[in-house]
Amino acid sequence: MKVDKNIPLPRTTHERAREAHEALANMGVGDSVVFTIDHTTKGGAKRSREGESFRVLANRHYGYKLVSRTDKNKDTVRFWRVE
Repeated sequence: MKVDKNIPLPRTTHERAREAHEALANMGVGDSVVFTIDHTTKGGAKRSREGESFRVLANRHYGYKLVSRTDKNKDTVRFWRVE
């Protein structure tokens, strides 16, 4: 068995949720956040699971409306608060 050293521990779901709440609490109209695209839908659209969860959290818990745009090289998606 090989022992690996200096491999960072992935963030827990609780840590990601706390980070999302902190970001939303400090987010004003016109502010944005960016997420890495991690999957493609059956229809071929590129999406970020973490980004979509962030959008739902913003709407359900904070009443914020977000819009998103995928960048030109299709590896990230950015969400802006518009309301």
